[in-house]
Amino acid sequence: MGSRNSTTELLPLARRDRRQGHPSLSTEHWKRALTAVGVAAVLTAACSNPNAAGPFNSPGGKIYLSQCAGCHGAQAQGGVGPPFDAAGHAHHHSDAELAQTTTEGIARPGQPATMPAWRDRLTPQQLSQVIEFMKLLWTPEQRAQQQALNPQ
Repeated sequence: MGSRNSTTELLPLARRDRRQGHPSLSTEHWKRALTAVGVAAVLTAACSNPNAAGPFNSPGGKIYLSQCAGCHGAQAQGGVGPPFDAAGHAHHHSDAELAQTTTEGIARPGQPATMPAWRDRLTPQQLSQVIEFMKLLWTPEQRAQQQALNPQ
């Protein structure tokens, strides 16, 4: 069975099937197949790196990943520090309270700081961006609840 003969013999069959609208060889079939492959590739890329898009790709999200994730978790799920996502309690605090906690830290008398002060590590703009990032992780109800805590 020579490959040259078998290829030569298959070409007329393929042409005939294409002329007769055989679905496995139609242009429409290939368009659909390639579209499906393209969609699958995009979805796979998006799912394989949850930080590639969305809140973690925002300016505040990038700061969070480099400065906060070590204690608060790579997905803001908590760790040494509390979670910032919807499961946490940060939405119970005003922007001013969140900023103060971040800049001043939390210290317990006679104990090491449970939250270090970041006043010398984040600019006011960066701090604001991190707070806005946190809000992206909350539910709409939590955002509304937290917004009510901020003076108009």
